[in-house]
Amino acid sequence: MENGTAGIYANGANAAITLMGASVMGNNIGISAPGVGNIYSYKNNAINFNFGGDGGIVPGNVLPLN
Repeated sequence: MENGTAGIYANGANAAITLMGASVMGNNIGISAPGVGNIYSYKNNAINFNFGGDGGIVPGNVLPLN
């Protein structure tokens, strides 16, 4: 919370982050995966109220709750 840049940032060929039950709020950008990084998200995360935008999860990277 409250980072000057991105709250969650995955960048690089092997960069992969999986979020479950996370709150990402009050950052410049909520989530960012420029280039070839991947961010995977379960459906129980709160990603909102970020100043420069929340970012987005690629639709194929949304994981079901088991």
